[in-house]
Amino acid sequence: MQDKNKLLIIDFATRVGEVSEILAKNLLSIDGIAKDIPGFSSVMALGNIMITIKANMFENKVRAFLYEFNESEFNKFKKAISKKDDEHLGQVVLSAIDSVDKPNQAQMIARATKVYISDLEQQKENSKHKFDHNIHAIRGLDDYLLTGMQSIYGEIGTPRIASVDQALFNLGLVEEEEKVSFASKTHPKITFKASKEGQVFYDTIILGNNM
Repeated sequence: MQDKNKLLIIDFATRVGEVSEILAKNLLSIDGIAKDIPGFSSVMALGNIMITIKANMFENKVRAFLYEFNESEFNKFKKAISKKDDEHLGQVVLSAIDSVDKPNQAQMIARATKVYISDLEQQKENSKHKFDHNIHAIRGLDDYLLTGMQSIYGEIGTPRIASVDQALFNLGLVEEEEKVSFASKTHPKITFKASKEGQVFYDTIILGNNM
């Protein structure tokens, strides 16, 4: 077990180094803007604008993100972030990782990234819009709202909370429906129900199934 842990640490450090090298090359090519940014070879360097306490949290999130990729998936990720376009995928991913609170959200970001890369390979329409929505939803999903997703899409239902349903609707993860209101004939009762998009998000991004 100890040898396995050592291998995991080495693999993690290697992956961080490879991603950092690619991002550094991209940044260095943008009119020299980032030429003075020191050390992209470690997680602490990637999080060098953070305070020390937050740097440890950032490392845990990066670790959770990278461990979601097998070797083939990681090679595709490196290839994707090597491409130069108007908005570098690597920078988008790092910004998303930095903006979330928990490692499980970083895992979701990795899954959304893998889906995005797969969609690009298959030349699916609206792949960027879908990726942007997934990242937006992940950023808003704290543990409280994740419990709400479980109550709607999980196999074992738990009590629903109206405010949670509304928040999930705002994230595009449930649908709104109108029901007859016995209190008012002119103002129907607004409730929320599961949606196809929400179910796919739950299965693929939250649970990591069908990856």
